[in-house]
Amino acid sequence: MDQAERDHIQHELDTAANELFPGWIRRVELLQYDDAPMIEPGQLMPRLVFKNPADRLRDPHPDPRKVAKAARMFKMAVSPGLNQFRDDLMEQWPEIRYIEVMTEDNNGQKTGGNVYFVKDGREAADGDF
Repeated sequence: MDQAERDHIQHELDTAANELFPGWIRRVELLQYDDAPMIEPGQLMPRLVFKNPADRLRDPHPDPRKVAKAARMFKMAVSPGLNQFRDDLMEQWPEIRYIEVMTEDNNGQKTGGNVYFVKDGREAADGDF
């Protein structure tokens, strides 16, 4: 796959993610072989990097219960969009078998995440998302 094709796929994924998750996406990355252990030659894996739901609490020291509630609300809010995103991936790009979903705080630190099979949404790796 040449760079122009990768750039096109990256643009399509970025556009779709921002439409499905307005205000939540920090960035979309397109990983390839050697970027992650489960990616085989010729395969790609999108990484959706979401804003940390706890950052929306606007409290420098939020109550842990509020943080947990924000995380639950986030999961409920994005689940339908993730299902749609996975369905679109299967239809358009058979070379994409996995999707990584992660959250990141305002300092760029990973706060949660996991890798899922595109086909059925099962977790493909251990994680805390």
